[in-house]
Amino acid sequence: MKNSDVLLYIAGNDEFGVRIHVQIANEENTETLIFSDHGWLYEKQFVQWIKAKMEVPIESLNFIFCGDPKSEFPLYSELYSAGAKVSLVS
Repeated sequence: MKNSDVLLYIAGNDEFGVRIHVQIANEENTETLIFSDHGWLYEKQFVQWIKAKMEVPIESLNFIFCGDPKSEFPLYSELYSAGAKVSLVS
């Protein structure tokens, strides 16, 4: 995992909302964050949340989706539209 990599794992997307586990690497360690939202359209909120959490511009990051790419295409698309690099790993 490179310093610009951000791993995303959708831990749940059901009637209780969405939970996304986020792993971010830096020189010293790997940080894990959890995003949760109870709305149906959480993608824009996630992008705003991740921008607030990161110390570097979203354009310099490579988001790697782990899991089912079809179900998370709206989030993939929202990150791409915000200027992020995105990859899928299934």
